[in-house]
Amino acid sequence: YVLTGGEAAHCGKVLRKRPGDIVRLFDGRGNEGLFTITAVARDRVELEAVSLSREPEAAQRVHLAAGFSRSARRDLFLEKSVELGAAGLFLWQAERTQGRMPEVVKDSWTTTLVAAAKQCGAARLPGLELIPGGAARLIAATSDRFDRRYLLWEAPNTPRRLAPTDLTAPGDVLCVLGPEG
Repeated sequence: YVLTGGEAAHCGKVLRKRPGDIVRLFDGRGNEGLFTITAVARDRVELEAVSLSREPEAAQRVHLAAGFSRSARRDLFLEKSVELGAAGLFLWQAERTQGRMPEVVKDSWTTTLVAAAKQCGAARLPGLELIPGGAARLIAATSDRFDRRYLLWEAPNTPRRLAPTDLTAPGDVLCVLGPEG
């Protein structure tokens, strides 16, 4: 096994790992393992597997759709979504979104997801998609992809409240919130 790029540099330079050290690696799709480092170079770390495992996909998968927001709020949303085990994330261009959402997912957002997974020990990263075009486009893009969909709204007189069992039943669930959270 070989670790390359930024992760290899981080392993060797920042973490100062050396041959003989054991590290945990994951691929973001549920595969993880413990590895012994056999060689460290500037942008390459060679490894030997000690143990490999696969985290099974959950029977209930919660996906979150959040209105695109400022950087600090967005980063916190990405981080907490990984920590809470979200299966997928959508950022959508809401009417009250501050600024314009880019056309493609930024590398820094993926870096935030990976950092959160490392921190909490998750082996799976949520998928991340961008949906331009407002609420109508969000509805069109997600209408046939989920078993259940919920609009998260803080009004105290809301007639139907989300119950814990709504999120624990098997299948894919989408929870939608606006840019203000």
